[in-house]
Amino acid sequence: MDPTDPDDPLKLVFNDDGRVAPDPDLDEAAQSQVKFAIEYLGLSQSQLDGGRRKTWRDCTRKIAKYSRIAKKHKGERTVEECETLLELRNELIAMSKSSSEFSAAARCCLTVNRLPAFILCDELAPLAVDV
Repeated sequence: MDPTDPDDPLKLVFNDDGRVAPDPDLDEAAQSQVKFAIEYLGLSQSQLDGGRRKTWRDCTRKIAKYSRIAKKHKGERTVEECETLLELRNELIAMSKSSSEFSAAARCCLTVNRLPAFILCDELAPLAVDV
């Protein structure tokens, strides 16, 4: 894995228990390389796993609360529920920002829970070129 390649972090996935693994959609050779990188870079440490697990759980709680409210029709939501939806959406988006701790775990959690629209891939912004 090359830390300067913006596509390489996508080769990693995080489980709900905080463990890191190669993306299962990769071919065997690529998975083997990613497993080596995980071991070599020390990405599978108990402290890191614990931090990712905590982030995943926080993300899951916010998603559950968001989903409960979002299932209601707009006309049936109270003003407080509408405000809560907006706050939760903003919190989930903030969790996915590259500057947030364990953002990759939050992004995996959002993807698994079918909320990829809440993922902010802001780390690629400096690579954008004005045309």
